[in-house]
Amino acid sequence: MDQLGAETLACVRHGAVLYASLLEPHVYPGPGGRDGDAAEVHHLGRALRPFAFAADEDHDITREIETYLRYRGA
Repeated sequence: MDQLGAETLACVRHGAVLYASLLEPHVYPGPGGRDGDAAEVHHLGRALRPFAFAADEDHDITREIETYLRYRGA
């Protein structure tokens, strides 16, 4: 959810990219999500650069996410 109350459902990876790009984001567990998914979105979103999806062609958001997951021991 963003600062104006708009919300969307997303998987962990897409939710994290969105989280990283919003001002004052909030994450809540969604239907069908696993325990800990909202916390994972929060932590991964804080580790990503804002608007990482709009980065230059040389930047690979998947590589950035994989590095985070490897670092945290997933």
